[in-house]
Amino acid sequence: MKRIKFSYIFLLLILSFASIAQDKNYNSPLYVNSQQTIWVDSIMKEMNIDEKIGQLFAIDAFSNNNSDNQKQVEQLIKKYYVGSVIFFKGNPVSQVKLTNRYQSLSKIPLLIAMDAEWGVSMRLSNTQKLPMQMVIAATKKVENSYYVSEIIAEECKRLGVQMSYSPVADVNINPLNPIIGRRSFGEDKNLVAEFSISALDAYRNNGVLACAKHFPGHGDTWQDSHKTLPNVNASLNRIKDVELFPFKKLIGSKLPAIMVAHLNIPALEPNNKLPSSLSPLVIDSLLRKKMNYKGLVLSDALNMEGAQSFGTNVEINIQAFKAGNDMLLYPFDIPKTVIALKKELKERKISYDRLDQSVRKILMAKYWAGLGNYEKIETRNLIKDLNSDKTLSIISKVTKESITLIKNKNEVLPLIDVETPIANIVFGNDKFSELSMRLNDYGDIDNYRVNSSNFSAIKKKIDKISRIIISVDNPFYKYRNNKRKFKALVDEMQKQIKLLSKNKTVILNFIGNPYILEEFGDDDNFAAILISYKNTNVSQQFAAATIFGANSPKGTLPITINDKYKIGTSLHFNEIGRFSYSTPELQGMNSEKLRMIDTIVNNAIIDTVMPGAQVLVARNGKIIYNKSFGYKTYKKNSKVENKNLYDVASLTKILASTPIVMKMVENEKLNLDAPIKTYLPELDTTSKAEITLREMMAHYARLQPNIPFYKKTLNENSKPDKKKYYRFNYDSKHNIKVAENLYLRNDIIDSIYYEVEHSQLRDTLEYKYSDLPYFFIKKIVEKKQRKSLEKIVDQWFYNPLGLQRITYKPKNKFSIKEIIPSEVDTYFRQKILLGDVNDAGAAMLGGVGGHAGIFANSYNVAVIMQMFLQKGYYGGTRYFLPSTVNEFTKCQYCDKSNRRGIGFDKPQLEGDGPACDCVSFLSFGHSGYTGTMAWADPDEQIVYVFLSNRTFPLSTNNKLVEQNIRTNIQSVIYNSINHAK
Repeated sequence: MKRIKFSYIFLLLILSFASIAQDKNYNSPLYVNSQQTIWVDSIMKEMNIDEKIGQLFAIDAFSNNNSDNQKQVEQLIKKYYVGSVIFFKGNPVSQVKLTNRYQSLSKIPLLIAMDAEWGVSMRLSNTQKLPMQMVIAATKKVENSYYVSEIIAEECKRLGVQMSYSPVADVNINPLNPIIGRRSFGEDKNLVAEFSISALDAYRNNGVLACAKHFPGHGDTWQDSHKTLPNVNASLNRIKDVELFPFKKLIGSKLPAIMVAHLNIPALEPNNKLPSSLSPLVIDSLLRKKMNYKGLVLSDALNMEGAQSFGTNVEINIQAFKAGNDMLLYPFDIPKTVIALKKELKERKISYDRLDQSVRKILMAKYWAGLGNYEKIETRNLIKDLNSDKTLSIISKVTKESITLIKNKNEVLPLIDVETPIANIVFGNDKFSELSMRLNDYGDIDNYRVNSSNFSAIKKKIDKISRIIISVDNPFYKYRNNKRKFKALVDEMQKQIKLLSKNKTVILNFIGNPYILEEFGDDDNFAAILISYKNTNVSQQFAAATIFGANSPKGTLPITINDKYKIGTSLHFNEIGRFSYSTPELQGMNSEKLRMIDTIVNNAIIDTVMPGAQVLVARNGKIIYNKSFGYKTYKKNSKVENKNLYDVASLTKILASTPIVMKMVENEKLNLDAPIKTYLPELDTTSKAEITLREMMAHYARLQPNIPFYKKTLNENSKPDKKKYYRFNYDSKHNIKVAENLYLRNDIIDSIYYEVEHSQLRDTLEYKYSDLPYFFIKKIVEKKQRKSLEKIVDQWFYNPLGLQRITYKPKNKFSIKEIIPSEVDTYFRQKILLGDVNDAGAAMLGGVGGHAGIFANSYNVAVIMQMFLQKGYYGGTRYFLPSTVNEFTKCQYCDKSNRRGIGFDKPQLEGDGPACDCVSFLSFGHSGYTGTMAWADPDEQIVYVFLSNRTFPLSTNNKLVEQNIRTNIQSVIYNSINHAK
């Protein structure tokens, strides 16, 4: 037995060496090795003429529950042995199931193909829209072509697809081209070649066959080959110099497959009725012989009108093969074509060698793509795999780098001032919901969408607004082949834009094909023009971020719009320190690890730790995680949304009162080390007289933790005493609203301050957290500024920061549907607290306390924390000197076993503390009684915000603290950081 086995192996080796010596395809881009030759030879030896002819056909397939198509495909596979299947519309799971079925029916493995120019989302639902080629080109980074194409190749492999009909290697030099446009890398032949080769490398390195198109070049035409036979009337020299240039470079880089377009090119083919896809002069003479192309040649889809004008379906198919195509895409009348081809072979009008050459190349391509050892495709985790973290990061990276600024008169961008009114007016089909939300991250932007009937009303509404953004989503595209409708639409839009632009600063935010900008007429209407190329949520995010300086425009125009805006146009400005969005991977973190946050929060909700929550994580000034969980209450009637406001409790200390003190100290209106009696002389005779603000705000002043003022206003039944203190309705003597339909006597405030001022000091000088300092701070600040704390924080911080969802007394500004209830108060107000501050002391001050009273969403809290992290700078404005932030956020009495900063909490010195033990000692933040936390770490440039209503329905629920939910999430954040260089 051993001798027989050895002899068999020896024979195989001899055959292998022999086939290498005889193999004429060793220089083909499809060649792999001698085993490939053996595999191809063995199959061809067993094939009959019908099976060989069948390999030439690439047929259409749909995975959108098209039963008729499925029956047709199965019949063509079983009866006519078709060699390739092209998948069009459908969904990933159905496509994989059909792929497995079709492969099981085929004697020879099928070559599965797709148009995946910008990813499989071009055809399939539930997948990510990758950047189009013009978007990639706008980055001017050739590596981005590789990154995107690598994702495309990985998507194809996961779906069981062996060939992508990409890259598009056309040099788009005709602005009116209705079919190529953004599908091209642009009008620079060198850039098109370079980016196409980079795409080819990515496909090859990931085992997917690239098929460059549309040879010999579809870029200089104003017609659509799907609807007619387009003309390319360029000279032979121009075609050689421009159109053929990228294809020559690709052939030199071992391009495995090339697709031939349906074009009328007199310089290459004198017969104006013979499309290039059916022309022996174009394919056999030019491509194969002159350009020495050894790879696979595919016709463009033969069902297109550009090919149909030649003759009957059978005549088209026969001519396509005779012209030199190896594979015929989307052919009609396959049964009749098989009969006709057999007749042509029998009559020697087509040689058997010619047929064998094509079949051999097709089989070589199949082996190259791994079909020599085909395995069934798994559907498990398919959707997840097609929406990978890597994919999202590449989309974000490329889109961000593509945003192109081509005009910026008087440096109107970025918009720094967010207090002056701004309107965003949308033209086109898209409502730009993502854009509207992101614009409102930066300020109070009025959003309008123009339709056929509301223009006059919109114009009237924005009459007094001096700055407007006009956002356009390529509204002309659907009418590109209807010149009359196109012109009417253009004229109407030009007229409307001119009317809107009068005496205003206008920013044109164009998300679409930049060629269309030529149709907008006089660009004097616009102070700035920003281009995002393709309308996706990600491009809308970065458009908004760029307008407000959170993103620096780095893109370069890859085409010429007109004489003013030529290829290469590119304007820039630096980022001004506002939040934008990113992915964890792009900020050196791991998405999969971060998803443990979802598990922690969802499990906590199930365990009734809290009804719902918001969690936000930012790194390097980029938000990488921002989610809402659960419901507003356990009744589960309304889900928590990112826009909803929580009572943030003691976060008020660092979101309102502490920043005000910081600014006043910086402006020398307050001295941290002056005795408190300096500002409140009435304390001169009290035990508080010599205590300083520094000591108070570091909780190192022997003050009592809290005083339950409300208890003295309750009756013998422990309910609000409505005879002495409260009324159901507002009146001149009862104007302090402590809850809905419950008003407190207004002279009670004097009693509260008296009690604070004369409260007994603790015996021991040690760290003890207390709310009482912030009663003093409120009184001092309002006395010196002659304004309420509420107005001061709005004017100094919230308004200039553009914050829309942070406020005292939220019911004055927001619907109760947008506010999260904090508690069912059974000990004081006997009500559900919805929009009324949870803290009893703050409630008795009218809802505005130095220690509590702020309501906010996670984003607005994060902005303030990011401003602190950036040493007092945000959005182009400096709010504090770095030295001020450093002083307030550093530990004040570490040598006294007190970790606190001035107003800010700090990591524990030993034992338990407010943060996980993973944060740096430079970090700072605060937590809140209702179940909140905000933390910033300069060392890792991380901002973390957690908001919840753990106090609902009852504040006695302390599971949030017992289970360390907030710090466990913080640990997950730090564990997700990738410290590898």
